[in-house]
Amino acid sequence: MADNQNSINYFGLQDWWGGLTDMDRTILDEVFKQKSRHGQSILSAPAERSIDVSFLSDLLIWVSKNPELQGKIIDKLMERYAHLPAPDQLDDDALIDLHHAQIRVMNYFYGQRNYASHALDMTLRIAQDNVNIEARVLRAKRERIKRGAYRKASALEKKAEEASSKGNIQEAAKLQLEAREKRIKGAHDSSAYSEEHPCFRQMAIIAEKNNDLLLAYRIALDARSAGWIDRNDDWTRRINRLAPKLGNSEDSGPFGGYFGAFNLSGFFKNEFTPDEQSRIIDELTAKHPLIDGTAEPDGHTARTALALLAETVTAVLGADNGAVVAHLDNMQKHLERYAGDTDGDAWERHLTFGRNSMICFAVVQGRAKIPWSWANGIDPMLLMQWYTTSALAFESAARSDFDANHSGNADTVPTHPARSAILFLTEALGNDGEIEPVAAESRDDGWAGPWDAVIARHRED
Repeated sequence: MADNQNSINYFGLQDWWGGLTDMDRTILDEVFKQKSRHGQSILSAPAERSIDVSFLSDLLIWVSKNPELQGKIIDKLMERYAHLPAPDQLDDDALIDLHHAQIRVMNYFYGQRNYASHALDMTLRIAQDNVNIEARVLRAKRERIKRGAYRKASALEKKAEEASSKGNIQEAAKLQLEAREKRIKGAHDSSAYSEEHPCFRQMAIIAEKNNDLLLAYRIALDARSAGWIDRNDDWTRRINRLAPKLGNSEDSGPFGGYFGAFNLSGFFKNEFTPDEQSRIIDELTAKHPLIDGTAEPDGHTARTALALLAETVTAVLGADNGAVVAHLDNMQKHLERYAGDTDGDAWERHLTFGRNSMICFAVVQGRAKIPWSWANGIDPMLLMQWYTTSALAFESAARSDFDANHSGNADTVPTHPARSAILFLTEALGNDGEIEPVAAESRDDGWAGPWDAVIARHRED
């Protein structure tokens, strides 16, 4: 924060602070020392929060057993709340601070509902303000997770460079692989991240208590579709309870696999009719057998799952179907809730798909065992098809990543381990007529690999 000021000075709260009683200031100072990160006096510790209402909301919950002092804090907080910048003028850190402050204020007013006539109205107002920013908040939280993982990966890559400069090539390679795993897992964890959203839940509770079951139902659908979880981990239980009362029907739970892992099941169910869902899932599993079978961090993210879904929706429902445009627009809006790719992400994904393809090929040949516990009992040929198909689907983006990072070195040619796995499998299965076309296609597309060696071996045989 600016000039390392304390929060009272930084947020211009000197007059408010000076207007409190000596006892009030003593109480706030003591609780601040106990609860704040620094353990310092409120007038000594540097400001941590991005916005004033977030700082005041901290104080509000820290003195929950002192209603009179809470009243003085909430009065100042709501005065400042009325003059907040528009959400689109706040950076991500400030927006996340605002999100948590709104939850605290909403909870405060809900607790006052039996004592103040305006409390329930304020509860709903603050909850709606919070819901209005939920998409950007979720995206920002996911981006934080990704940045954290990438910082750790960058630190490993720096160590790898140091090891390489000292001639320790084996250690450098080990560190580079660890860094790559950090990046892939970070991208997956970011896409899969969710948390509960008390404001959605409180609005649904109030609507149901007012006997507005349709509103409660729609709030639950919106929350589930947006990717937030409820206290019981998803909104489906609430939806299933309300649906029969409205003459609707819901099945027992969300889809598993990637839809479940990336919190896409609610969106999928809300977006498509049961008949459309069935047709889309049939097509998806025909082309990508494990789309609904695994939630492992294996290179895929919510964005890649949504890309596969968009492609399948167009194929199943038909590009000339007027509803498809609306579906695709909604998928694009939903995709924007997730952290976007950064430089190198597509290439990392490409290498992970390729590595897993080669592992599956070794399993098919009986030279290795499936290393993933979730895949026990699954046909390794299906697994290999899954990873090679995924690699081919995103190879253009991977190539663009690679070219961008090697723009000054035209002699450096990218590898394509998934295509290599396909070629080796073609050779192992004795599909003689396919060996040269498969190898030639990969070679002509500019990928480095064992293409000429396999062709030569095939011709000798």
